[in-house]
Amino acid sequence: MAYQRLQVTRALKVHATTTGIDIPDPDFAGISGSSATSASNKLTVAAADTFTSETVQAGYIVENVSTGAYALVAAIDSGTQLSLSGNIFTASGDTFQIYSKSTRGCILYVGGTGDLKVVTAAGDEVVYKSVQKGTFLPIQVIRIVTLSGSGLASDFIAHW
Repeated sequence: MAYQRLQVTRALKVHATTTGIDIPDPDFAGISGSSATSASNKLTVAAADTFTSETVQAGYIVENVSTGAYALVAAIDSGTQLSLSGNIFTASGDTFQIYSKSTRGCILYVGGTGDLKVVTAAGDEVVYKSVQKGTFLPIQVIRIVTLSGSGLASDFIAHW
């Protein structure tokens, strides 16, 4: 019996989103750190000149690593503050990671049993029912879409 052989070089814990933000590409990870304060739709840090036009641009993906939420950079307000497309920092001290690009498609590992909705690299939205824990989806995925209800898949790791 033939079996699929999966060889990957990168992996990243990823999360479902309701905001239509694609999975970030770890090859394009930039600034990381901790938020200094919490303000609506803002990321503020303590270190001066952290955010410049050379390090961050509108459209970059910001992940709140502490909560698993994503937002896009809307604008650079100052060297210590970014405007974001969503309110993902509600507590000071949350850790963040900024990525300059989204994925070009990844293989998704599902760690928790349940239903799963994804967007494929070709743009198709597909719902997989009762995905078993420990499953690798053998398709190129660019986004995990949040579903409502119970019995949802969880604990996702993207592989490239």
